[in-house]
Amino acid sequence: MRWCVAFALVVSSSSTALGQPAEPAAPSAPPAGPAGEPEEESSNLDDFSHRYQVNLRATFGKGYRVAFAYGDHEVCGDDDETPCYSGSPAFTDLDLGFGVTEGLELSVSIRLGLEDEAKMGTVKPAFPLTLGLGVRSYPDPLSRVKLFIAARLLWDLTKTGAGEEQDFAVRAEPGLQVEIVRYVALYAQFGVTIGFLRWLRFEADAGGGVQFRVP
Repeated sequence: MRWCVAFALVVSSSSTALGQPAEPAAPSAPPAGPAGEPEEESSNLDDFSHRYQVNLRATFGKGYRVAFAYGDHEVCGDDDETPCYSGSPAFTDLDLGFGVTEGLELSVSIRLGLEDEAKMGTVKPAFPLTLGLGVRSYPDPLSRVKLFIAARLLWDLTKTGAGEEQDFAVRAEPGLQVEIVRYVALYAQFGVTIGFLRWLRFEADAGGGVQFRVP
């Protein structure tokens, strides 16, 4: 009789245990990342350094000049007077450069005149054509808005009919540049050019343009 009672108690306890809901499993902790893992790098669109970038600049401008004839050179104006004064032809400058450091570019350029040189003693209409070799420096290269200064040696191939078929000049270009993104910038500049062979020529111009850079 006792064993029947004991058996009944065991069966009753087992049924009660099986009827209770199971405790939910504790959520597992997410796996820990490797120690010292660096944060994801931000976009380089806000990196305004020009280091190791190839760039193309297109500038449009207009200027004014004063020229002094000397020696056996033909007079520089239509009225046989020296010095002579005139507006210089409107131009476009195309400049191909490379950033050797964050704020220093080396470049070659070509200037194409958009008007002829008739006011400077030409025998026939002649559009300016000038080649250049230069350097451009940015004192604060990582800033979005920054000043720059450029210096350039120029080889003037314009056929003016003024005795010298070629001329050489030096040029300085200070300006202000605004970086839109890493690859595109807008700028305004002021240029001063001094020529030597045809006439002693002083020329000032102003212009603006766009610079594209890769990569």
